[in-house]
Amino acid sequence: MATTAPSLDLAPHVRSLLAGLRWRIRCYVWLEGVALCLAWLGFTFWFGLAVDFLPVLVGASELPRVARATLLIATGLVASWLFYRWVLRRVFVQLGDRSMAVLLERRFTFLGDSLVTSVEMSNEPERAIDFNPDMLTQTHHQAIHQIQEVQLRRVFRFPPLLWKLSIAAAAILSISVFYAINLPAFEICVRRMYLLENQPWPRRAYLEMDRIEVVSDDSTDQMQTSRFLNFDKRRSVKVARGTNLRLYVNAGMNARVVPDYCTIQYETADRDRGRVNMSQMGRPLNGFQPYAFDGKPLRGILSNMRFDVIGFDYRIRDYRIQVVDRPEIQSVRLDCRFPEYIERLPETGVPWTPGMQRARGSTVTLHFTTTKRLREVTLNWISNGAANTANERSLPIGSDGRSFVFPSGVLDADLVFELTLRDTDNIYNDHPVRFVLAAVDDEAPRVDAQLHGIGSAITPQARIPFQGTADDDYGIARSTVELTLQRPPGPEGTSFEQLHHSYPFDLSDTRNIDTELDFRTLDQEKQVSLLPGDKLELKVTAQDRSTLPGAPHLGESDAFQVDVVSDDELLKRLEHQELALRQRFELILGEMTDLRDNLIRLHDDLTAAENKTSPDSTTSPASENATVDDELSPQDRARAFRLLRIQQAQIQSRKSTQETLGVAISFEDILLQLLHNRIPKAEERKSRIKNRIAEPLREISTVDFPKFDASLEQLESLQDETTRAASAASDTVVQANAIVSRLESVLQEMVELETYNELIDLVRKLINDQAELSKETDKERKRRLLGPLLKRK
Repeated sequence: MATTAPSLDLAPHVRSLLAGLRWRIRCYVWLEGVALCLAWLGFTFWFGLAVDFLPVLVGASELPRVARATLLIATGLVASWLFYRWVLRRVFVQLGDRSMAVLLERRFTFLGDSLVTSVEMSNEPERAIDFNPDMLTQTHHQAIHQIQEVQLRRVFRFPPLLWKLSIAAAAILSISVFYAINLPAFEICVRRMYLLENQPWPRRAYLEMDRIEVVSDDSTDQMQTSRFLNFDKRRSVKVARGTNLRLYVNAGMNARVVPDYCTIQYETADRDRGRVNMSQMGRPLNGFQPYAFDGKPLRGILSNMRFDVIGFDYRIRDYRIQVVDRPEIQSVRLDCRFPEYIERLPETGVPWTPGMQRARGSTVTLHFTTTKRLREVTLNWISNGAANTANERSLPIGSDGRSFVFPSGVLDADLVFELTLRDTDNIYNDHPVRFVLAAVDDEAPRVDAQLHGIGSAITPQARIPFQGTADDDYGIARSTVELTLQRPPGPEGTSFEQLHHSYPFDLSDTRNIDTELDFRTLDQEKQVSLLPGDKLELKVTAQDRSTLPGAPHLGESDAFQVDVVSDDELLKRLEHQELALRQRFELILGEMTDLRDNLIRLHDDLTAAENKTSPDSTTSPASENATVDDELSPQDRARAFRLLRIQQAQIQSRKSTQETLGVAISFEDILLQLLHNRIPKAEERKSRIKNRIAEPLREISTVDFPKFDASLEQLESLQDETTRAASAASDTVVQANAIVSRLESVLQEMVELETYNELIDLVRKLINDQAELSKETDKERKRRLLGPLLKRK
């Protein structure tokens, strides 16, 4: 038995809804496509007007017909494509009921596919056979009920359409306003752009060339170099290379527009192109507004130039400026005769260089050569000390017409002058050429002196050696040691004294200072006699050979302050230094002992590692790579720790070397002080310091420590080879023990020296106590003898 498909005709309300959506879509397409076409046509209208008319405003020609025809064809092609793409291609597309229903279902989700189901079952009844008729009827009624809430305007996106319509309306409105405001210009535009006629745009300004002026920035030279030049019939004029020019142009006041400014469009012979503006100058005169310009490329013009002048929409063309060379200084050579104290031969023909300088007091002559024949050379003085007698004068020109000489005389101060050249073509150089020759003062000698083997105190019979250098650019005439002695008031009522003495000496050929003051000799010669409590100020001076005013110059070294003390006081001070050095040396010995102990522990570790190592325990590199994890193995950690110990030992060894050498130098300085201060009965102390302390310490720091450092370096290179490293560590420990032993022996000598000093101090104290007791005894005797006599009175 055949099954009959149920009849599901769409309700009129549903069909009306779908038809309304279809109609609105086609209207939307038409509006959008037509708006785009109108916007494009409006854009091309204004674009064509701009590219055709705007160049006229800056003095250029109108757009040629070929370019306008190309623009018109491009406008038509793009408009046709837009109309096809946005209108024809979319407006005639079949919009079925099902498509409309799907569109509404996507926009309004509350329909729940009821509308699409109803439309499909209505258009294809045979598909409804497989469904329940009651269910289809219910779905149809549900769609009819739900479409009551559908608003078709919510299907469309109006902002893009409004944006396109706004652009199209703006284009049409702007063209309409242009038509209403300026109909003649609108007609010309339509004729030129769409009818391709060659009717030109009218000009509203008028220009004519006036003159060109040669100017100078130097106000003192304005009368000579400022003049007006006129263009010839070929619109050309000649000027000097590097000249500053000012161009004048007039604009007619009877024209419709008087430009606010004019523009120079130029091209030089070097292919340099550009545009510059001319500004108005003053008020209108005789029916014309003048304009002027004096900037680049007219300022300092260097090459031929062709230019046009444009004023608003008017252009005057093909003017030329031809450039010729100006006179320039080609070369400058200097002759110089130095002062007598500078033992140098005279200079002849030295080429001039910027920043040139010569010694003050030299006699200088300058020789000049120019690029063109000259008619006049003017010299303008700026500065030359006492030689500045006239501000300006002319210099004689040589017979060849291209050279001249300037004898400047003695160089007492910086020589500063300017030269102005005028050639046979009556052309001046652009600016006066300034020359500066610096007068260099002779500097004072440089003295660097030190006291050798002398501390902050000396004895009255001391000798003071001086060492250092004294240098001067042109030699030293005299060198002296300056001594200032200050003697405080004494207990006997003597007043404060201050004496000054100078002791000349000769420098070596290498200008080294090697001299001394022997106060024993000076005392014997009755020149200076020192007493304990005196204060000395010593310095070395050097005087140069300058014969100029304010010379000679004196150079001084740093001043050295020295106290004069007794032999016992100086020994006390030296003993304090020895005690401080011993304490310092004990620290060095302690650090070296710790270093030795660390090396012993390193040796023990290497020996233990050697005993643990056997041939069976070795593994192949492949097995080692296979068992490597993120952490170091105990063997690797032990190896790294040993390497750290070795590096720490190297650092400590270098430190101990420098410190030991420093202690040795300090003891040598004490020894020199004993020698230079002539301490009596100190031979035992000198011998002990020299032979048992200073020399052993220097030998340890210069011989033993370097060998020890070499052993440490060898140990570091062998630390991966356990057997050889253990042997090297054993040798290093032996050397460390030897160094520690020698240091301990030196320390023992220091202790014995301190004990010896303590005995000397005890004897010195007994002697002082005995002297005090003798004084007290004498006073008591006098009191007993004079006591009865005083009572009788």
